[in-house]
Amino acid sequence: MNSSKFDIEKFTGKNDFGLWKMKMEAVLIQQGLEQALLSEKDLLVPTGDKEKEEFIKKMESIQSKAYSSIILSLSDPVLRKVSQERTVSGLRKKLEDLCRTKALPNRIYASKSIEDSLDDYDKLILDLENLDIKIDEEDKAVILLNSLPNSLKHFKETLKYGRETIPVEDIQNALNSKLLDMKTSEKTSSGQGLNVRGRVQKRD
Repeated sequence: MNSSKFDIEKFTGKNDFGLWKMKMEAVLIQQGLEQALLSEKDLLVPTGDKEKEEFIKKMESIQSKAYSSIILSLSDPVLRKVSQERTVSGLRKKLEDLCRTKALPNRIYASKSIEDSLDDYDKLILDLENLDIKIDEEDKAVILLNSLPNSLKHFKETLKYGRETIPVEDIQNALNSKLLDMKTSEKTSSGQGLNVRGRVQKRD
């Protein structure tokens, strides 16, 4: 029996998700848990009652071990974002959706203070839910807006103007767009500054 241990860097939302996913799948294969990567329709389920029962028990064990391996390969901030998922397929889909919609900090331009604010929001919501405190979408939106740094005060006021309620998803999408605009503006300003310095040096 091969007892080799394969450790990979945790997915933090800042490293490459595609490469992490490939490595994670390779680890599961090395652990003999590759069946956890298959969809239900791709599994060859025995037809006999006894064989089928044994197969189901085996798959439950494989799924449980694979789920644990993936959970242990996620950083705390990312883990908070997928904490509601209880299956391997659910975890994988949630992670892919988060990266696709640029919901993770590494997919948007964010200063550390904004990253911390978003992480604090996720942590607070998770803590409240773990205490069985139900939070409706309106309250979540208020909490998210209040968690943003003062540098986005005008952004928050603009977003709330003329609206009684704001879906959390709308806030996150608007925030992503705002932060990407900030990145573009900073790059433009930096380029203009270099051009000005270049002209001054030529004049000398």
